[in-house]
Amino acid sequence: VGGDIVMHTGLNTEALTEDSTYDYTPIFGVLPDLIADADYSVCTLVSTLADGGEYTAYPLFRSPTAIAADIAEAGFDLVNTATSHLADSFKTGIDSTLNALDEAGLSHVGTYRTQDERTSSGNRTMADINGISVAFLAYTCDTNNVPVSGFEYAASICTTDYLTGGTEVDYELMHSDITAAREAGADLVFVFMSWGAEFETTPSDLQYNIADSLITSGADVIIGGHCRVP
Repeated sequence: VGGDIVMHTGLNTEALTEDSTYDYTPIFGVLPDLIADADYSVCTLVSTLADGGEYTAYPLFRSPTAIAADIAEAGFDLVNTATSHLADSFKTGIDSTLNALDEAGLSHVGTYRTQDERTSSGNRTMADINGISVAFLAYTCDTNNVPVSGFEYAASICTTDYLTGGTEVDYELMHSDITAAREAGADLVFVFMSWGAEFETTPSDLQYNIADSLITSGADVIIGGHCRVP
């Protein structure tokens, strides 16, 4: 399991080549060696991806699509896109990000291009790992104050007040998703959570409540992101 890949400007500058393309592979350093023997590797992408135009970092992340191929080259198999920055480039950014991940041969979970795509997937991605059926689910508590009005289906958001605090948790949504995953034959349920406050080094009461609810609902593994610190 890798953590959040947060695409700040310094990384894009470092990856820029002499022919004005982007190569992030040197930045991954020894990581490919560390995960080479893994049967399945996952990470979280904290940015939207696009070809051309202006690339930006905080507060609205928009990065070159080249990072997708380099994530795959590093050895990752699945990318979580349900983060606070999933809508930084609005609906077009969600679509272009997923298109780039598809082109790189990466599985993904957390955002969707159409309502049918979300409905048919059950808001999850299934993987057979050495005969073990694993359901990957992903949720974010906020969207960096960017509304998803008109394309709510495109983002796996687990709070009803995602623009004003992200504390009113839709526990029923997560419970029903986990239950459906089990009914679909999942042996393991793996949940990505974008939660908590940045730079806080201890979990909040809300995070404990969410974790307890996920475990009660049947989650086996919970991987938290968003805080940017251990």
